[in-house]
Amino acid sequence: MLASGIPVSGGIISKTNQLVWGLRNIDAFGFEHIKVGNNSAEVIKAVIDGISAFRDELITPALLNDYLQKKRTAEVPAEEREYRSLPEDLLKVYNYPGHHFHPANWFPYCRTIPILI
Repeated sequence: MLASGIPVSGGIISKTNQLVWGLRNIDAFGFEHIKVGNNSAEVIKAVIDGISAFRDELITPALLNDYLQKKRTAEVPAEEREYRSLPEDLLKVYNYPGHHFHPANWFPYCRTIPILI
């Protein structure tokens, strides 16, 4: 990756660009459980970090959705139910079309290997 000129630690799309994208689209996400007030930048940063962690662990939006569906049917106290509903809002951003987090927009990195060699 270093020979390509792409910084390994920063990723292809900078955190700043992700934050700007998130702030521009924050109303379109339709958050139901995450409270957004004057802390919208912190909310978007946390959501992007959460999605990045899922992607690092190869958890797709479909796997996350299946997990949340199973947890939705389980009987839990009201406080825990509210806490468990927060990832549903994260899934909305993860599934949001037109962004690099959406699986349809994932770049096939395996195709870059012959280009870099």
